[in-house]
Amino acid sequence: MGVGWRRTNEALKQKWNVASNDKGFVVTSNSRNEMMMRDAEKFAYQLRKVEAHVKRMQKDAHEMISDTRNIMLCSLPRTFDFTPSGQAVPEDPDPKLIGQSVQLDRFASADALLKQRLDEEVSEPLEAWLAAFLDVQSRMRKLEALRLELDSRRRTVDNLYAVAERQKQGLEAGSAKLREKHEATLRTLQHKESKKNAVLAAFQEHESNTYQALYTLLKDTTCLKDYTAVAYSILQDVFGTACTAFDTRGFHVQGIPSYSPHATAEWNIPTQQGPALHKSSSGRGFFRTLSGAFRSRKTDSANTEEAQYCGNGHSAFDNMSMGWHL
Repeated sequence: MGVGWRRTNEALKQKWNVASNDKGFVVTSNSRNEMMMRDAEKFAYQLRKVEAHVKRMQKDAHEMISDTRNIMLCSLPRTFDFTPSGQAVPEDPDPKLIGQSVQLDRFASADALLKQRLDEEVSEPLEAWLAAFLDVQSRMRKLEALRLELDSRRRTVDNLYAVAERQKQGLEAGSAKLREKHEATLRTLQHKESKKNAVLAAFQEHESNTYQALYTLLKDTTCLKDYTAVAYSILQDVFGTACTAFDTRGFHVQGIPSYSPHATAEWNIPTQQGPALHKSSSGRGFFRTLSGAFRSRKTDSANTEEAQYCGNGHSAFDNMSMGWHL
């Protein structure tokens, strides 16, 4: 009987319990590795999703930094007005870049920091753990094959022992033919038992090595959660570096500019061709209006929603927690 057929046959016997003549047979156990492997598979499933998120964040951040740099190199859209002769001309004849005061080299620094640190400090350790997990999976498949072969050979040896015992009981009759059969059975039994012992030794060694690999793999999971925290920290540093490209000092005094739906009221826009536009003395437009009606409306809306949904006096986010578990 070939080794492959032995393993297949034994697998069917154990799955369907069809070996009716082996009532007292107990299959070889590999339960400690099987239980640990089950937990490792669940963890690997979650870790692959985290790895995919990290790579997606890296790709999105890279594209955002690249697109931001590109738009900073674009010219500002110009405003046009009519001359007394009726010709449309730009108010400012000298085109200006959107990022004329932006330090563009900071974007390159942020992008380099993103790739280097995420790869070295997050992606590579996660990939190393998953590679070790795949190696253990391969070990488990080989171990299961050895276990099935061992049990098949154990059944063969047990059956030969039973045959030899029955033949031994009939030897008292003095039949020479039966004696020859008994001696042939004993030789076969010795040969099969030798093979069984070799497979048993191989199984025990491989089972021990697999256990050690699985044990180490699962113990490593206690520190893998730190790599997720590092990923968020790196992204914070990357966007912080990119932010230094801009002069944000004015934001601390005036606040970040916000859009006001009433900003157009500050511009006297003509409805037909005629004299030049007359601007209000405030000089503020869509993106320069600060603390307009939009903020007031947003505050009123927030107060209404809080009264409607947070009557207990807590913010809508007080009872929510965010986080992921490896």
